[in-house]
Amino acid sequence: MQLSYERYLDQVLGGWIGKSMGGAIGARFEGYKGWIEIAASEMFPDKMPPNDDLDLQVLWLKVLEEKGAALTADDLAAAWLEGCWYPFNEYGIFRRNWQLGIHPPMSGRYGNQFWETGEGCPIRSEVWGYVFPGAPDLAAQYATYDGTLDHTEQSVGAERMLAAMASMAFFVPDVRRLTSMFIHYLPAGTPIERLTRAAFQCYDEGVSLRDARDRLMALAGHPEACDSQINIPFTFLGLLYGGNDLEKVMLSALACGYDTDCTLASAAAFVGQILGASRIPESLKAPIGDELVMGIQYRRPEMTLTALARDTVRMGVLLARDLAT
Repeated sequence: MQLSYERYLDQVLGGWIGKSMGGAIGARFEGYKGWIEIAASEMFPDKMPPNDDLDLQVLWLKVLEEKGAALTADDLAAAWLEGCWYPFNEYGIFRRNWQLGIHPPMSGRYGNQFWETGEGCPIRSEVWGYVFPGAPDLAAQYATYDGTLDHTEQSVGAERMLAAMASMAFFVPDVRRLTSMFIHYLPAGTPIERLTRAAFQCYDEGVSLRDARDRLMALAGHPEACDSQINIPFTFLGLLYGGNDLEKVMLSALACGYDTDCTLASAAAFVGQILGASRIPESLKAPIGDELVMGIQYRRPEMTLTALARDTVRMGVLLARDLAT
């Protein structure tokens, strides 16, 4: 498999644009569990909000630049504790466990019965796929270091799957094929695996999006709005019912409700990566601009999505060279 630098950069930038776009659109609806219908003209907020979906991935890029392929879960943990203040849900469990001397992978398990299946780590998957293009097993391996900080098997499996999909999306521009290649990372027989398969079954049967959403809820609905067991399947509903139409993908994911900033961000990142920045309609790119908006203290030398893509690709090239020797 070969990938030109120009195409690599364009696809990574497209992915980061999609991630930022989906997070911004979904943020103001996050946690609403009903059906959501808005017009395309109402999608974008007046001001770009920060998004934890992206913030921690920017931190992970910093760790990659400092440690390279030798990074460990403890390296990620140290960067998190230094650079990210977020105390929410499983993030707070991780911080507490670390203070108790509990390191990954047990930091994601101990005292985390309610949040262990949260969306917090599947939403951090893209960076691993972007820096390991065409190496899905490596992308999944590093996603494991990340996910076990604050989650257990179902969420970690989802991050592994999404990272592997992002790794191969440079060469296989088809979400359905990518899912079939890597759904084995979801623990067999678990709610997240069963509902993800059910999402595809609904689409194949020609069920409407709203009825598909209701069927998933009837099969195994979840009271927590930010749980991966329902939000990963909703992400795939957005991708399936939206096709490669980025606007339609985001509106379809949004319609399902729940953790909308995450579902939209993950779905839009995939379509943005497959399209590449050069093929994303200007009408969608213009409202978010090029600024890298973050809610944590860490700042990169150049706070733009363009620079983030350039630095991500640089890291990918360096890792490929190092791992080949």
